[in-house]
Amino acid sequence: MSMTELASDSTARGARTRRRDHDGILPWLAAPALVFFVGFAAIPLVGVFVLSFTTWDGIGAIVPSGLDSWRSVLTDPGLPHSLLVTFNGQTCNQQEVTLTLTNVHDTLGNTLASAQTNGCFLIGDVNGDGHVGSGDIGNIQGHLGEGTDSSNFRDDINADGRINNQDVQTARAHRGESLQE
Repeated sequence: MSMTELASDSTARGARTRRRDHDGILPWLAAPALVFFVGFAAIPLVGVFVLSFTTWDGIGAIVPSGLDSWRSVLTDPGLPHSLLVTFNGQTCNQQEVTLTLTNVHDTLGNTLASAQTNGCFLIGDVNGDGHVGSGDIGNIQGHLGEGTDSSNFRDDINADGRINNQDVQTARAHRGESLQE
């Protein structure tokens, strides 16, 4: 065997040995991510699913209720008519949005084939002047710590039910933005 053949043979054996050594470590590198996923995603998800078959006020005893909670929600006549629209500012900030509803029913039993409304959205414009500025930030700061009600709901930008520093920071992040004309 020549020197060149010996060198290439030993290089090939070395590469196979190194590859085998790394094969054993890969599962250990993935283990922390798997533990994190199981601990913070899978287990809480299972817990919420189990709690959906109980009645619990969050403080007192957990009382098993079987399918009663699910039956109550799924047979609620208001469920099909419930509509939750969340504007997170990612797609409609500084824009006019047209919302069209079809087959609209009111509480008196009247039906409207369709209804359309337009609205302009500007995240942080709590005083409604079409511009996010110091007046908006000052307005939010004037209500810090308050719960949301009919007089201050515009100051709760993130809609978490409280007017807090997150709302101030969101308005500051959008300072200088205006509605498109």
